[in-house]
Amino acid sequence: MSGGWLAFWSLAIAGTAGFRWYRALAEVRVPRVLIGYQVAFALAFALAVAAIGNAPGFLWGIVAFAVTLASTAYLVLSFTGYQQRNAPTVQVGSPILDFTALDSDGKPYQLSSLHGRPFLLKFFRGHW
Repeated sequence: MSGGWLAFWSLAIAGTAGFRWYRALAEVRVPRVLIGYQVAFALAFALAVAAIGNAPGFLWGIVAFAVTLASTAYLVLSFTGYQQRNAPTVQVGSPILDFTALDSDGKPYQLSSLHGRPFLLKFFRGHW
């Protein structure tokens, strides 16, 4: 198989796996077991390296090099960036400690004011 075709297939595999990974991230449903993605990116890496070895031409050489970099980045980060999944400190339905925080108008708001009513308490960190 020529270097151009190897580069094409490496791009197709890495592109498909990358698209599926991005979609999973966007939908906040990243799987716990990453072996399928890791195998796909390892295969794309191997095909890209084989393409570079078979003189794919200028354009497909750039594609193969880019796939090599992207696959390497994904594989390194997926093997080294694992986060421990700890049990939540507060369980659903369990009592929560009372606290006071500022509301959206900057006025103090006390959690105990909601006592006896169901509510959803949601914390988020703004990026502003």
